[in-house]
Amino acid sequence: FVSPPLYVLIKKNPQENLFPWVSLSENSRLKNVSADVNCFAHLPGDTMYYIGSANGKGFVSWNAKTKAIESYYKTGTGKNLTSVNELVFDREKRLWVCSYEGIYLFDTRKKKFIPCPLSAVHDFNTQQTFNCILQSGDGSYWLASNGNGIYHYVPGNASVERYYMAADNEENKLPSNSIFTLFNDKQGNIWFGMNNGKSIGCITKAHKIICYNAANGFPAGDCWSICQTKEGKIFYTLSETGLCVLENPGTGTPKITVHNSTKGFSVDLIFTLFRDKDDYVWMSTTNGLLKCETSSMNCTQYFTYDGLEAKGTG
Repeated sequence: FVSPPLYVLIKKNPQENLFPWVSLSENSRLKNVSADVNCFAHLPGDTMYYIGSANGKGFVSWNAKTKAIESYYKTGTGKNLTSVNELVFDREKRLWVCSYEGIYLFDTRKKKFIPCPLSAVHDFNTQQTFNCILQSGDGSYWLASNGNGIYHYVPGNASVERYYMAADNEENKLPSNSIFTLFNDKQGNIWFGMNNGKSIGCITKAHKIICYNAANGFPAGDCWSICQTKEGKIFYTLSETGLCVLENPGTGTPKITVHNSTKGFSVDLIFTLFRDKDDYVWMSTTNGLLKCETSSMNCTQYFTYDGLEAKGTG
């Protein structure tokens, strides 16, 4: 999915570098959603897609086979969803909804919201703003809040572990309580991207926090997306700074290289990173789509004349 406007990339023709698209914006029930798409979720092999909006329209389901569309903008308690920040399927194929109004669980088979297990956790507020959720390799959940740091939830536990910024919290202290994105690398570390110019950090398997930001001599900015390359490098985006490549993370000799227009890179503003099954890293930018071969850092750039409907892709 690429937006705005809301289009679905069906396939890529490697010989012609053309992108055939199916426009969802042409459907009248999606016009109000398409201009402010925040996220989408899809199970491999399924025909259903779930698309989250930022303009008070909740989220919609779209059947790619039948073209049927259904809208969901009220929670099980009747609360309106004003901004859906992320939609994520877990291993049990349950759809988690991270929103401005809180975190919810949606049963796609019954097409209704169901009780969230976090509601039973002692002294945990499910009605705060959550930007994203991640199920890690051990089956536990990590939640990024918009002002209260990171929560770690192990199913069945009566409490959650919290990582946050506060004077009375030295063991699990973060540089910022506003967390935008989460990523689980192949070593089992949990990476987090922060707002307020605090860049990036990770929580190791030993629950040690390591940060790569201005306080430690690294580039500053808001981190919007993180991924790991086949070589083990950490790619991450920084607002208005470009692409940062972190080598030797977690060691005494970390190295960060910044790629942007001042250093021959084609873009400065990158929204999302995605590593595909062929180990290319795709980047959605304000200047088209980039496909990066990570060992050489050679990039192929796709524009409107390649079939994209918009120069900027979110």
